Amino acid sequence: MKQAFYILLFSCFLFGSSPFIMGQTIDSVQYKKVYTNFTEALKEPTKVYRLNLSKMPIDSFPIDLSKFKNLQYLCLNNDQIEFIPREIEHLQNLKGLELVGENLKTLPTEFSDLKNLEEIYLNVNKKTDFTQNVNVLSTIPKLTILHLENGELVELPGNFSILTHLEKLYLNDNKLTDVPEQINGLNNLKYLDMQRNKIPPIKMSNYQNFGLRVKF
Repeated sequence: MKQAFYILLFSCFLFGSSPFIMGQTIDSVQYKKVYTNFTEALKEPTKVYRLNLSKMPIDSFPIDLSKFKNLQYLCLNNDQIEFIPREIEHLQNLKGLELVGENLKTLPTEFSDLKNLEEIYLNVNKKTDFTQNVNVLSTIPKLTILHLENGELVELPGNFSILTHLEKLYLNDNKLTDVPEQINGLNNLKYLDMQRNKIPPIKMSNYQNFGLRVKF
């Protein structure tokens, strides 16, 4: 699990490459800079595009994030996080979000206001209300990439097929014994990662002509 955590943490530094926001060219050095110190980031919040708060000693989401109007990528992998407050709705330019924590239970309904969120890393654990979180994720209009890796998943919730906007789904490093039947309802899905699960080779051959790229 620690190895997976650091892989996710490292990906925070790789999110995205576009130097444009709202039609304006941004200094590439500033755009690529990843802030890891919250106090430093608050000095000029409008110049912060990438923020990594994974090492921050907190037990709840910092409400002050609403000041980061231009934030595009946020990494918040922290086992102390228990909830995400409503103020996340102010991050209107957010495109990528890493949200991995052992104590996180539910996502706020305000996620539906994240009009530009395209990709999210989300862990699933015993405390997670997975069904409710799927309902929330379905309201994010541009969400096309979902990571549910390293979560010890043995199945997907029955309502998972409502995530019709998904184009890429990562279910690698779980405990699935077959491709979940809910996948059949994801009509826009183009890529499915099923690596390092418990799927027998004989079942893998059944999905060679599945209509999308499946990686075992």
